[in-house]
Amino acid sequence: MKSTKATFTKGLLTAALALAATGVLAQENGNRDAQNKVVRGPYETNRFFDNIFIGVAGGVNIYHGENDSYGSFGKRLAPALDINVGKWITPSVGLRLGYSGINAQGWTSGQTIYAKGLVNGNIYKEKFGDWTDPLAVIHTSAEGAVTYKALLYIPEKTPYDFYTREYEKGLQLYSSGVLIMDKCADLLPDCFRFVKGVVDSPDFSLNISREMLQHTRQLKVIAANLEKKIKAELLKLQKDDREKYEKFWKAFGTQIKYGVVGEYGAKKDLLKDLLLFWSSKENGNTTLAAYKDRMPEDQPYYYYACGESVDKIAKLPQVERILDKGYEILYCTEDVDDFVMKALDEEGGKKFKSVNDDDALPQSDEEKKAAEEKAEAGKVVLDAVKEALGDEVKAVRASSILKSAACCLSAEGPVSLEMEKYMSKLEGGEKMKADRVLELNLDSAPYAALKQAQEAGDTDKVARYAKLLYGQAELMAGLPLEDPAEYARLVSELMV
Repeated sequence: MKSTKATFTKGLLTAALALAATGVLAQENGNRDAQNKVVRGPYETNRFFDNIFIGVAGGVNIYHGENDSYGSFGKRLAPALDINVGKWITPSVGLRLGYSGINAQGWTSGQTIYAKGLVNGNIYKEKFGDWTDPLAVIHTSAEGAVTYKALLYIPEKTPYDFYTREYEKGLQLYSSGVLIMDKCADLLPDCFRFVKGVVDSPDFSLNISREMLQHTRQLKVIAANLEKKIKAELLKLQKDDREKYEKFWKAFGTQIKYGVVGEYGAKKDLLKDLLLFWSSKENGNTTLAAYKDRMPEDQPYYYYACGESVDKIAKLPQVERILDKGYEILYCTEDVDDFVMKALDEEGGKKFKSVNDDDALPQSDEEKKAAEEKAEAGKVVLDAVKEALGDEVKAVRASSILKSAACCLSAEGPVSLEMEKYMSKLEGGEKMKADRVLELNLDSAPYAALKQAQEAGDTDKVARYAKLLYGQAELMAGLPLEDPAEYARLVSELMV
């Protein structure tokens, strides 16, 4: 009897404190409710000290707007009942003490936030300093060995400092509604460093150090789950709203490509389905899966060509013969693309092949024999060109990929021409130079003139023609001329 009386007295004191808090903070919450389009019950819980609330919850709470939901949860001091009736009405009775947290539609920090406000971007803009609405909002949660709730945003625009050293990735990490880290970098892989948002988990201690936090199993599990969720959301966007995905790709496609290359290709299987490349057949962006579906049965490779723009790539002499076969080519216009293709290596049992490779089009035994005989017949001329160019090229050979053009430039070894161009742009980076190979079309008119000069014993003319052809090949490959003035002089001499 005595115990029952003490419990009842304690309950009355707690209720009195709750009602007092309700009176003091009613005006403040009323202002917030007007902004959030919330009609509270007569004794609805009020905010107390930022994230902590205390009060007597009672009456009916009506929420206006599409897909709005009740946004507070907490630890009950006495039996409490929260029942969702219909879509927007929630009766609540009981006494409770707790905090604002993450609900089915959004997250809260000291006040109830609703899905409509999140989509409109008001809270997102204020919290993360963006001036545009998020492109997508991702909500995920889990209970069990690891318990957490997360709300993630995919921005529409690239932050101004995104590709600088000053940019910091990471999600805000909360423990039971208390912020313990403003930017937890370990929750996001580098390939998804553009994602913003919050994670709330009761599994972390409030006084845990950053060093200990980085090595906790819970953090690694949450990070792995978020990684899968982000990819799934992006794939859904790619399938259901291609226009919006194209916006995402324009903003962050380069980051996805760097993710494929980074960590020695460790994330390539995660990211390959997200990649987009310009298609010669579709005249627009395509995925690798769509490319494969259109691939003829006799096509041996995934073909790609690198260059400064789609228009310039389409005019490369190397693409002509492959397009004539009816094969599709992926046009790669970013510096990192060549690295991406080499990191991917193969897909579905078929290799990625540059149009610059001399074996881009497989030859039959008869074709190989005919090509070898032709190259042997032109060996004297090819050797004369190599002698004239000296160390500028590693080799001069008969081309098996040119159709109408007179020449092109390719590379031997692990360093491609695109890698050379990329490394030359890096400030303070290591200067790489590819082993250049000048390929000549032995069926072209310029080669015939070159052969005629060689047979006549005019070594000066052979040297001039060789330098002209090499200069043309450099320009078509997007490489700078070693001596532009010398090249201009040689061109002018042809006019007199």
